[in-house]
Amino acid sequence: MSSQYPLILKSISKTLPNGRELFADISLSLSSGEFVSIQGESGIGKSTLLNLAAGLDTSSKGEVIVAGQSLAGLSETELTGVRGRNIGFVFQAFHVLPFLNLIQNVSLPAILTGNTRDLALHKAADLLNKVGLGDRTQSLVSELSGGELQRVAIARALVHSPTLILADEPTGNLDPSTSSEVMELLTNTVKSTDAAMILVTHSAIDAASADRRLIMTATGMRDLDG
Repeated sequence: MSSQYPLILKSISKTLPNGRELFADISLSLSSGEFVSIQGESGIGKSTLLNLAAGLDTSSKGEVIVAGQSLAGLSETELTGVRGRNIGFVFQAFHVLPFLNLIQNVSLPAILTGNTRDLALHKAADLLNKVGLGDRTQSLVSELSGGELQRVAIARALVHSPTLILADEPTGNLDPSTSSEVMELLTNTVKSTDAAMILVTHSAIDAASADRRLIMTATGMRDLDG
């Protein structure tokens, strides 16, 4: 399977432990550099779909392929390796570590994926500069605004050069002006690295910046633009 597709979902279905089918027959292929937004009703399973794409959950049917590698049958150690090499996460709740300063927060994923400390710090400093926080590398999380925290989260998601970015409501805690700035930054930074990105969002404004806008339903995925 060609790794020019950072993510391929083949007829994915998810049934909950109580027997309810959350969604069925979801198929999606993302090319390098492509940005896709996914909208849909609350509770339809959008975040679950991201978890399946990341190997954090398993599908009831279908196949997930990340950077040319099927996740089927992989051990938890192998799945962790796939995530570490290929996937960056941006969440609504930031998930930055309060006891680390900014450059330590951002460099951590690079260190965990095998970079030397010096190289990881160099990459982190470069990305913090790109997201407009180059003069705040030693600042603590408690000193930052919500928009600044999301900038840190974006830099951290990209520091290990992932091929796939999974963004789950990244502007959900931000005011409209800051949301616009963060989305522009996220889109431009992802495009410049040729990563693919899935954005799960309730915001039609955020979704509009995507190359493809999809609506997720219980029976599949519908393209809003075609």
